[in-house]
Amino acid sequence: MIAKGIATTNSFLALDDTVEEVISKDEEFADIQEYVLYAEGKFEEPKTFQEAWNHPDPEERKKWREAIRKEFHDMIVRKVWQKTNKSSIPSHRRLIGWKWIFKKKKDGRYRTKLCALGYSQIRGEDFMDTSSPVVDDVTVRIVIACMMINGWKNEVVDITTAFLHGDMEEEVYMKCPDGIDLIEEGWNLDDDCVELLQTIYGTKQAARQYWKKFMNFMESKGFERTHAEPCLLKRLDSNGTVVICVYVDDCLLTGGRKAIDSAVKDIESAFETRRLGPLDEYIGCFVIEQNDGSKKLIQPDMIKKIEKEFGDAVSFLKNINVPMASGISVIRPTEDNPLLSLEDQKDYRSAVGMLLYLVKHSRPDLSNSVRELSKVMDGATDEHVRILHWVIKFVIDTKDRAHSFSQNDSTHSGVTGTINSGLARCISDEATHTFHHFELVLKNECPVQIHALWLGFFASVVAPFGGFFASAVKRAYGIKDFDSLMPWHGGVADRLDCRFIMGLCTWVHCNTFVKLATVSVPKLIYMYKILSDAGKKVFVDGIKRQHR
Repeated sequence: MIAKGIATTNSFLALDDTVEEVISKDEEFADIQEYVLYAEGKFEEPKTFQEAWNHPDPEERKKWREAIRKEFHDMIVRKVWQKTNKSSIPSHRRLIGWKWIFKKKKDGRYRTKLCALGYSQIRGEDFMDTSSPVVDDVTVRIVIACMMINGWKNEVVDITTAFLHGDMEEEVYMKCPDGIDLIEEGWNLDDDCVELLQTIYGTKQAARQYWKKFMNFMESKGFERTHAEPCLLKRLDSNGTVVICVYVDDCLLTGGRKAIDSAVKDIESAFETRRLGPLDEYIGCFVIEQNDGSKKLIQPDMIKKIEKEFGDAVSFLKNINVPMASGISVIRPTEDNPLLSLEDQKDYRSAVGMLLYLVKHSRPDLSNSVRELSKVMDGATDEHVRILHWVIKFVIDTKDRAHSFSQNDSTHSGVTGTINSGLARCISDEATHTFHHFELVLKNECPVQIHALWLGFFASVVAPFGGFFASAVKRAYGIKDFDSLMPWHGGVADRLDCRFIMGLCTWVHCNTFVKLATVSVPKLIYMYKILSDAGKKVFVDGIKRQHR
């Protein structure tokens, strides 16, 4: 009867399985409930070592055990730790814990990671510094533009077990992980512990130590780093030019084919790698090449996640073609306004966080609406949720929109900026919100948005028009990073040999600024052409006034 009952619920058994075969398969499971859960597809990824090592399905068990053995093998071969007796460690030091992580990758691989519980590390004893830079998303967009312009090839290389390569500079002791006595003989889990000689996943300094080791190695191979971007490497030799963007353990290489192959060979001499082929996914985005040669950055997985979590709540709304209704502004609630429950507020923050991730990489058209929504992350109301639903419905209805890289017939080469401080005014505090947007146009006319940002300031602090434009713009428009922003972008492109014919061309629209500068003439556009040399003083080349 048991076998018959299981056979009717088991979705993976063949239709011609005999009762004896069903019973034989059932005997491999330690618990009948585990069998039924697995048969109905409800058995999730293992949470503990024992769940993985003794998985109820023999095929799954085999693959998880292979993955566990590989993880231990990688650590033993690289001499990540050495066995130590607990009695020999200093009395003032304590053992940090560990945790096994089990994950099935999209490509079908079974991945296990033995992670240290970094939260139990003590600053000053177990670690000093933790910061580790990654390549900026703006830099990646500039590199993609240069790749299109120069006709460069590209390839993505993954450094496997990257965090096992960092050299541990402090003394760190860890409890013996489950399973080590099954892989190696001579371990006593009660009396032994391990001293970490190299970093592992979870240790506070893992990312930093790997980054230091990788960068030092690449510099020893003739690569140069730019001061503008610490994760951008370039080498020019007899094989040609190769540029590398480093994002944790992923490397985007672009340049000539011979130069790329030479760089990969150098990396493989010191690190275990996986060559993932041409760029199609990077930093959470898919890179789609169109028939006309243009490229698009899209985030379908994030949009699917938004639709899955909030699609039902916005399904009743009609199709929306603008990110926010005209005249809508998010006003912070007063004491009389009832706030959302803690659970609903958590969902609100989650939704805005996902929208912010879209803005960062592929949907700059959402920047103003998401800026408004982020004003009440600590306490939203039902009215704010309705505005949020509008934006979410717009995202779902326009899921095919993307950040595009295309060619045009522009005669300008350099950085084009647009500043508009009268574009949005906060109803609650009368603050003017300045928007400035910078677009890179390189020699072969490939425009790339490199910076888009909303800044807020009070109209009362707008300074009178001064003789020096850059200073006036900083005061009047709240562009705190105006002096540093453009030399930084210029430094990145200059390192890639994509030099600007013109430094910066900025269009400014602000009636208040017009009134301060000259007589009050409505609807004027001030066009300022500014020449800049990366890192040098910015100066005004000319002023042009024009009626609309």
